[in-house]
Amino acid sequence: NKNTQQGLLKAAGLRSVRQVCGTSISDASVAHFLEGERYPVVVKPAYKSQGGIKLCRTKEEAVDHFRRLVGSPEAGSGGGAGSGGSNGSGGSRGNVVEVICQEYLRGTELVVDHVSRNSRHKTC
Repeated sequence: NKNTQQGLLKAAGLRSVRQVCGTSISDASVAHFLEGERYPVVVKPAYKSQGGIKLCRTKEEAVDHFRRLVGSPEAGSGGGAGSGGSNGSGGSRGNVVEVICQEYLRGTELVVDHVSRNSRHKTC
């Protein structure tokens, strides 16, 4: 879950992206974030590593994309293999239940792929 990941970074005192996670556009934290954040912002499913991610240049565009994601099967859910079909947020597999609204970070993006299995870790 991308929201949990960022929360753990912040709790450890590391720099993290400004964001909120919600299940409804009327959630107070979501509404407050979209009202006060500098645009563009990123709106994406909390439980999917790809798909459904959009750079929204206006509040109206962010609200529209948020509403499209909630409950849509197009962006999928987290769960993953062996998850028992739940994404951990009360929804069924294949439906977006939680959406993240996140500040847009300008600059070069660096990605580090890391895989763990049976307590063995590999960085690619």
